[in-house]
Amino acid sequence: MKPRNTPFTLIMVLFIIMFVIVPLFNRNKISRPGASRSAVGSLREYWQDHSQTPEELVSALLKEKDILFVGEPGKYGETARFINSLVTLLPGSGVDRIGVSFLNYPDQESIDALIGGEEFDESLAEELLFRNLVMNGYGEYRDFLKEVWRVNRDLSDGDRPLRLIGLNPGQDWTVLQKAGDSDNPEVIRRVYAAGVPDTFMADVIGKEILEPGHRGFIYAGIQNTLATIEVDSYGEKMAENGFPEDTHRAAWIIRQRGDVKSATLFIHAPWAVDRSQYGIDYPLGGVLDSFMEKYPPQERRMGFLTADTPFGQLYSAPGSFGEKKSHSLSDLCDAYVLLGDIGDYTPFTAIPGFINGENFDRAVRNFPGPKESMARTPAEMNEFIAGSAANLKKILEKFKK
Repeated sequence: MKPRNTPFTLIMVLFIIMFVIVPLFNRNKISRPGASRSAVGSLREYWQDHSQTPEELVSALLKEKDILFVGEPGKYGETARFINSLVTLLPGSGVDRIGVSFLNYPDQESIDALIGGEEFDESLAEELLFRNLVMNGYGEYRDFLKEVWRVNRDLSDGDRPLRLIGLNPGQDWTVLQKAGDSDNPEVIRRVYAAGVPDTFMADVIGKEILEPGHRGFIYAGIQNTLATIEVDSYGEKMAENGFPEDTHRAAWIIRQRGDVKSATLFIHAPWAVDRSQYGIDYPLGGVLDSFMEKYPPQERRMGFLTADTPFGQLYSAPGSFGEKKSHSLSDLCDAYVLLGDIGDYTPFTAIPGFINGENFDRAVRNFPGPKESMARTPAEMNEFIAGSAANLKKILEKFKK
């Protein structure tokens, strides 16, 4: 029987990478493949006549499309802060609905209360993140919620208030008890009893965000935002686990509607690549990084479309996003943003005391993995959250020149 690549086994693999493999290779750099002069030259030639800032690119997309999907490439502080900065562009672009994958739709009443409150309630914000995933204790997610609240408080006359909507159905992680459960389709079906995330996201987007007269901005994981390719590895996994009707990503489902103008935006960062030494690697063979270094640091914030451009003709490495096949950048996304050297990127920042005496028992029950070797105290679980960020920082340092 072919081994299953489930979300739960990936959690355990991540743990091994972070706490076992990484310390063994601390001195190794991640080498960047060489890019041909002709490839970099064609990018530079195109850029000379089509240069624009990330903000100019996003502003145009927001005004042209009914919905913009922004893919989170990983827990990188720079990409999160860029996404947070885009919230200020939404009211003036006619966008009034925001969907996020890191909040649960069943919590919508509490989400509305948070965003509509007279004061920003950090405790409620952290509780909502906790309900989505007990390991979600990162300040960047909380900051995004606060930014939506702030923009609503400072709206100009005539601007419609932003409504923030949780897209996740919520998972029942309590049923995952021992290591073997992660390979048991019956257990996984119980985990997803409230709905398969991508299918559920698409349903909520259709119901809450694409109502007549509204336009949307979606902040989700990069794989949720793949709109034009059928992700074979994901479809196979879902079918094996008993969900033969739920084999497509959320953005793909929305794109198939035909009556909706949508776009997917990627942000430059390391990509998850199978068989890479640390689990992440340069995207697109490092060609964009070679392209950027031809410009001074202050000019490396760039935005471009991918269709019918030399940028769109770059190809992913096999194993990117768990896919065996390579894909052109124009097949993966409609637009792309560069923010600077990924060697300068930093990880998310853990929220101190996110797990505490009041929520520790719930955290243990809802940990998204086997319960056999759980942390024994809130401090240990907080150390796990902070340790994941600290070890990502060590990996990111290997991208420095």
